[in-house]
Amino acid sequence: MGWQHHPVSRSRWHFVVPCAATLSDATSLAGAVEAFDRGEAVTGAMVAEPDKEDDSAPYMAPTSIFESSAHLLHGALHLNGYGHLLRMNAGEGGGGARLAGKQLLLLWDRVCELLRAREVSVEDVSSKGGMLLRILHTIAAGSTWYGSVGYAFGRGGFSIGRGDWEAAAAAAAGADLGAMAADFDGVDAAAAAVLERYRGQAPHRAQAQGVSARKAVSLGTGA
Repeated sequence: MGWQHHPVSRSRWHFVVPCAATLSDATSLAGAVEAFDRGEAVTGAMVAEPDKEDDSAPYMAPTSIFESSAHLLHGALHLNGYGHLLRMNAGEGGGGARLAGKQLLLLWDRVCELLRAREVSVEDVSSKGGMLLRILHTIAAGSTWYGSVGYAFGRGGFSIGRGDWEAAAAAAAGADLGAMAADFDGVDAAAAAVLERYRGQAPHRAQAQGVSARKAVSLGTGA
């Protein structure tokens, strides 16, 4: 994501919380920094360098510290105060995560606050157990998982605006569970059983999808 109403600065800072596997790799930048912090000698041979040949193509290493998909947290801030939360892995990802997702998010939020970030983008691909949370969490809690620290709808695909998104989320949260269960009756017994389970028992039986979704999310994420 980007912004068309302001010039983007080429000067930027990356903030990385590497995973354990990256820290143990002496050829990585993070590994070299960790070794230095332990007081170990760090030589140029410890960090892999590209081959330098006059006729070689520009070096675009997929294993660059900035391109790794294993970081627990990776964010970038431009000199003009705009930034991007590029990656976050916690719990199931990142190779031995030592921080929970909420802790990582609060850490990044604190960094942005201290550096007076003006606006930060993130592509919401949050998930739990392979289940996408972008819509489910919005239906259950009224905002995305990132919304707890102020992230809000920025730009949607297919010309979907913020008003459209909020109206759709409200409609989904208020959907009648009785009517939904009737749609699955005799068609998909498994889906009907799941609906019945999360509707609960009388007299606290959920009537709207948002209530049952909130129960499902709290059980699945501990939120």
